[in-house]
Order: sequence, then C-alpha cells, then structure tokens
Amino acid sequence: MRNQAMQPKPRQVEWAVDMAVKGLLNTHISRPANWKNLGMPAYMSQSLFLNPALDGGGRAMAQVMLGVTTQESNMWQAGREAVPGVTASPLIGNYYGINLYDGDPSNDWDVDFAKADCGYGITQITDHMRMAGREDGHGGAAWNYQKQRAAALDYTANIAAGLQTLVSKWNETRAAGMIANHGTSGRPENWYFALWA
Repeated sequence: MRNQAMQPKPRQVEWAVDMAVKGLLNTHISRPANWKNLGMPAYMSQSLFLNPALDGGGRAMAQVMLGVTTQESNMWQAGREAVPGVTASPLIGNYYGINLYDGDPSNDWDVDFAKADCGYGITQITDHMRMAGREDGHGGAAWNYQKQRAAALDYTANIAAGLQTLVSKWNETRAAGMIANHGTSGRPENWYFALWA
C-alpha cells in the first residue's frame, strides 16, 4: 500500500503548473522524508526534474501545459475512483493495451501487453518509466526507482517531469528547424510542433 497517489484538486494542478513554468515550484513545495507514508527520501520536484532553458528564450506557457494535463489525464494523478484529497492507485493509461477506439466492441476486453501505454499520472509520463535494463530502446534510459515513484505518486513531481518533456520537445523541434509562425514561446499556436513531437 506504499504506492498510493494523492488525487489533487484542479486548482492545485493549475497552481503547480503556474509555479513550475516559472521555475518556482521548489520555493513552495518540499517533500519531507516519508511524505504521505510513501517511504521515500526527502526531495524537491524541480530538483528531481530540472526545468531546462527554452531555446529561443522565454518560458513554457502555463496554458499550453494545462492543455497537456487536461488532454492526458483530466488533471488526475490517481485513478478515477479517487476524489480530490484521497489517495488511490496511480493513474496508469492503457495498462492492458486495449484498443477501445477501433469501432469493434467485440475486442474491448482483449488484453495486448505489447500495445500497453503505461503513461503515469497527470502528464501521462511514459519515457524513462520502464524497469532499468528493460528499456529495449524505448523512452530513453530508465530513471532510478525513487524518481519513477515520485513521478507516479506526486502530482508536483509529475508536472515537473511533464514540463521537462514539453520543453525538451520544443528544443528538439526548434533545433530541427520546425518553427511555427514567428517561433516565440509566448504564443500558444507556436507550440504546435512541440506538442506533436
């Protein structure tokens, strides 16, 4: 029972996103050792998941990041059975690899682990969440166990990790010459390529 995620309120998610994009999450959130009886060491979310510099200047937009959290998880860190303030199993996207949207209701219960997504939490983090040594060339090197647990169980750590991914996608697409419109980070429409990368 030590792997329970607290379900945040949408306003808590919005606040954490606002702080994370400004690089201020650590000034307000510091998790002590054994926070929520998880048996984890003390940590700060944006120390675990650094907020990299944005190529071209500026910073990630809170509105874009909130769009990601809404699309990916409905701003949920825990499973849908958990109300805000209560802990439950972490939200894991398409754990069973079920293809619900193929128009064929007869296969809605067909488990296919080869097609499992296993995105975790609010930002549905998939990269770096595999077991060390079993990455099979997917999603980069595995994070250490405590870092994976923080991303799966703590909504602030998940947001910091998701923001790190979003900024890295912006930087990658920009370096590849994929720049929407005039390429400034302060316009939502300019994040098109980063969001699709």
